Amino acid sequence: MFFLINFIMNLAILTATARLTGYRYKWWRLAAGASLGVAYSFGNLFPLLDSIYSVPGKFTATMVIAAAAFGCRPLSRLIRAVMGFYVISLMFGGAVVGWMYFVGASTGTGIYSAIRPQWPHILIGGLVAAVAISIIGRLRALRHQEYARLFKTEIVYKNRQREITMLLDTGNRLYSIGDARPVILAERRELAQLLDPELQEVIDKYLKCGTLNIGGNIASCVAERLVLLPFRTISGRKILLGFRPDQIIIHTRQGPVIAEAVVGVCHNALPFQAPYSGLLHPDLVEYGSVKPSSQTQSCRASVIMQPLREENQCGSSGR
Repeated sequence: MFFLINFIMNLAILTATARLTGYRYKWWRLAAGASLGVAYSFGNLFPLLDSIYSVPGKFTATMVIAAAAFGCRPLSRLIRAVMGFYVISLMFGGAVVGWMYFVGASTGTGIYSAIRPQWPHILIGGLVAAVAISIIGRLRALRHQEYARLFKTEIVYKNRQREITMLLDTGNRLYSIGDARPVILAERRELAQLLDPELQEVIDKYLKCGTLNIGGNIASCVAERLVLLPFRTISGRKILLGFRPDQIIIHTRQGPVIAEAVVGVCHNALPFQAPYSGLLHPDLVEYGSVKPSSQTQSCRASVIMQPLREENQCGSSGR
């Protein structure tokens, strides 16, 4: 019974180590490592093998177990696995001690006396640690996937540049009508130091009131930059206001990608405290500046652009 429980605990620790380090694993290798851990525990039965339980001996045994479970090449992988193994072992041990104190009785002096360690309590504490580590591992994997989709993106406009961290949005299939440029989304606050005062005024008016006023003192060169971007959502058809920058530079792991795109301006539309301030079109990362097929373009252009009504709070200045 002792060796069976030892094997189960070793297997759980090695599995949690794989989740923590992000290593791919095979169950037969983890089982081999757990079996070596059981064989190592046999040394308690032989006094002549006391030397293998010294600090160097324990570290060597851990290296052998980790090598059997995860491989030994490259060496950095093995060292990371050993470090993860020790972290997980400490977490398991802390969970077992915490569980024993949780079920322990009070002495009446404000001090809790832990019960003597028994295998059921060790298993329950190990199970609690395994569940907690599994949850942490899943959250870490999700966060890693999210950060792998983040790209530093430079928007170039009239000899000015603004670098924004953007999330690769695989569901973004929006293109501009006419020139069929991919559309990226950026928060209004990130563009404050990039745009002209006249263009900022037009965009702010549109975001606040839903009206587009390009007459009066608005220069024609500014008006030519503006783009209306109709799109569909669950709630119905909407129109987003965007502008054409001079250039988009996306910094990928393979190097910078220079592309032509339209920047759609949104206001507080992204999650609060998100590590990004914009959404990137997937075609820009994969192909650079790419136009969709003629069928896709015709579908985009078929969206009816209906004028937006001005809210009462805006008055009639925008008409």
